Formats: sequence, C-alpha cells, structure tokens
Amino acid sequence: MVCAHTYFFTAHSFLLKSFNTSVPLQLFHENRYFFVRAKQLGIDTFMVSSGLLLCYNLIGVLDKSNAKFNYVTYVAKRWLKLSIPLSSALLLYYLLPLVGSGPVWHECDQYFQPG
Repeated sequence: MVCAHTYFFTAHSFLLKSFNTSVPLQLFHENRYFFVRAKQLGIDTFMVSSGLLLCYNLIGVLDKSNAKFNYVTYVAKRWLKLSIPLSSALLLYYLLPLVGSGPVWHECDQYFQPG
C-alpha cells in the first residue's frame, strides 16, 4: 500500500519544480510493479479488516459495560480523532509547493542537480 501511494504521489508531484515525473510513470507500466497497479485489492482488504476490528472492539466494550451504543458520541469521537491528522495533511499539502520557490530560492540552485 505504501509503495503504491509512493509511486502514485511521486509521479504526480508538484513539490519540486525540477523533478522528472516521467520515470515513475514508465516504471508503473512494467510487470514487476504489478502490486503497485493492484492497489485496489489492498484498499478493499484494509476496509474489510478495519470494519471487522471496529465491530469486534465495539461488541467487546458493550459486553463489558452493559451499556447502550450512543451513535452521536461515537461519530463525534471518531470525527475528532480523524480530523486532526486530516487537517495536518491538508496543511502540509498546501505548504509543500511553496518550498520550491521564494526570494532566496535562486541561491540554492547551485546545490541541486538538474532534473
């Protein structure tokens, strides 16, 4: 899964202005990168396993406490747990393209190899 996302996001990256995007796209079509192309199977497996673990943990908590399931509280806790990393990732996505530009960026050109 990590490998598939690495190749996908590297090939479509606009983070560095001198990055050669044709190399990951050429590698993507070779047979040895089958598992990178078949990432949908990994996503389906992840969704099924996360749903099973969620139900297993929920049933365990309800059996121990003899409590009723409060859907609103569950959704609020889940939203809060997921919104912090998501907002951090969106902020990083917004700020990273700004790394390759700026008032003194031309002074760093001597340290980079051309794309």
